[in-house]
Amino acid sequence: MDTNLQVLTSKEVQQLLRISKQTLHRWSNAGKLGTRVGRRWKYRADEIEELLKSK
Repeated sequence: MDTNLQVLTSKEVQQLLRISKQTLHRWSNAGKLGTRVGRRWKYRADEIEELLKSK
């Protein structure tokens, strides 16, 4: 288990990827990004980095 796992909020991911709130929610609901924690979405920083590298 990685105890140094960095987790990003929706707002941080929107800024990093330069996408709208609606796009992020659409991708999250489609299972492309993020994990649901209660009523909120959380995103692993390493997943976002991989996505940025693939662009």
